[in-house]
Amino acid sequence: MKREHSSARAIFRLLVAPILIAVLTLLLVISLSFLKVYGVTIPVVFIIALYSSVLYLVWLYRPVAYSDMSILDKINIDGAPSEVLDCLKTLSKNRLINVNIIRFLGKTNRKPNQSEIVKHVNGSGINLTSTRIREIIGDLEKIGLVASLRGTHEREYTLTKKGQWCFRSVEYYFPKRNGLFVLRNEILQKALQPFPETNE
Repeated sequence: MKREHSSARAIFRLLVAPILIAVLTLLLVISLSFLKVYGVTIPVVFIIALYSSVLYLVWLYRPVAYSDMSILDKINIDGAPSEVLDCLKTLSKNRLINVNIIRFLGKTNRKPNQSEIVKHVNGSGINLTSTRIREIIGDLEKIGLVASLRGTHEREYTLTKKGQWCFRSVEYYFPKRNGLFVLRNEILQKALQPFPETNE
């Protein structure tokens, strides 16, 4: 019942603005002959509709504020163990550090080493020390999301079977834009494959 109520509110948030803009524009056009007395013309109606549409689009495409705990509380990935879900929601410098690393490993067609991961994280605007980033990678390895192997100079990393599951979840449930976040987390919760019990 709680999820249905939340979905209804989310649908209202997504649809109410365009519906109101359309209705307001229609009413203004219908009443144009009367409103001309007050200086309202077709260009004025167009500007009002355009301005309202721009405000809606700004909200729709605004980056999701994942640093807001109330936003993170809306993310509920069915089938994800609580330990894994908490891991994905972990913030560092108000940024989703584990999501960032999992995305990087999931989109890379090779096995990056520690230095490359550190460079990527810092290049993403999450300014952490190399030591701290290596500790975070180690934590991901401990819970079975990341595997490492000895490279030529440094350890190299890849996602495990569990990590790949998390990558697919992250791509769906952690979008960058506000409109997609509302759609995917409050309206169209995606049914994922069961979380792997092992990495074999």
